[in-house]
Amino acid sequence: MLAQAATLFEERCYGLIRHYGRVTTKMPQLCAGCGKETDEQMYNGKKGKYCQACYRYERKHGTVVRRGVKPALSMEIIIQVSERDPDTNCLVWKGETDRDGYPRYFDGVRHAHGAKALVYVRRWLVDRDEAFWPKGQIVESSCGERLCVEPSHLSITKVSNGRWTQAGINSRKTHCQNGHELPGDNIYWADGGRR
Repeated sequence: MLAQAATLFEERCYGLIRHYGRVTTKMPQLCAGCGKETDEQMYNGKKGKYCQACYRYERKHGTVVRRGVKPALSMEIIIQVSERDPDTNCLVWKGETDRDGYPRYFDGVRHAHGAKALVYVRRWLVDRDEAFWPKGQIVESSCGERLCVEPSHLSITKVSNGRWTQAGINSRKTHCQNGHELPGDNIYWADGGRR
């Protein structure tokens, strides 16, 4: 016992500390940002010595206080991020959109659990109510507004019947560009049922 204490004292005197099974020449230090003990290189920040991750975060954001996890998508969040349009009674999304202009949300809780964090809001609203989605179906709004997240305006339709798709627009045409009526004998039907 006395021999072990003497050996430990000698190791400390020579600057060697046994840490996690390996001999290092550095004493573990406490990071002022995250509070973790580390034997890696420490960086001087505004309020003390930081580990590399906290130092980079402080340089980028000006503080080591990290924001909390973004909450999971819920109807309360949708109402907070949206605004009611009095003319159309639409709930218009004011948050982040994809490149096509459809509402999306970054779900921090899903990200923390390793799931896909990007959630399309309109699809999420329909998924809450619908148990089964047939293959090849899309979410369409009856009002035609891409940013509308009012659940009563959303429905599942086929891609070919979609309100704003080219196939959907053409399927609703009753007259050609010259003003002739489309139904009847004056329509040429292509292979596959297209007119």
